Amino acid sequence: MAMMKQYVDVFLSPSTLHYISNNTVVGIWWHQFSALFWSSDFWLPSGRQWENIEPSNKFQYPNFHDVWVYPLLLSVGFILFRFFLLEPFVLEPLALAAAVPNKRPHPPPPSKTLETFYRLYGLKPSTKQLVEAADTSTHDSETS
Repeated sequence: MAMMKQYVDVFLSPSTLHYISNNTVVGIWWHQFSALFWSSDFWLPSGRQWENIEPSNKFQYPNFHDVWVYPLLLSVGFILFRFFLLEPFVLEPLALAAAVPNKRPHPPPPSKTLETFYRLYGLKPSTKQLVEAADTSTHDSETS
């Protein structure tokens, strides 16, 4: 097996990286994706490498896990808050107080003319075909 190019993998923690990167297909694919996505040629000025921007006592760079773990946890928290607290205890009583009905609109009644038109012409009929279908539909509804 060919040696993989070494780079800084910021998506995964070291223990997770060690677990999936033991010559598994998923690990190899992940390394290839991460190497392509985090290419220093794209993200950094020319002549700089990821190793050049390692954190030190003088410069402390943000940790990538701070960027995706905390927003993910916050978004899950907001979704749970919305569905289990906000909607049932705040929004539904407000809607009931404002007399907003809690039912969906009825679907339109079936139309044999429109169904036949759709089967004949599909999703993008010409304007001429639409006009002819409208005239036919109008005549059908007047005779019924």
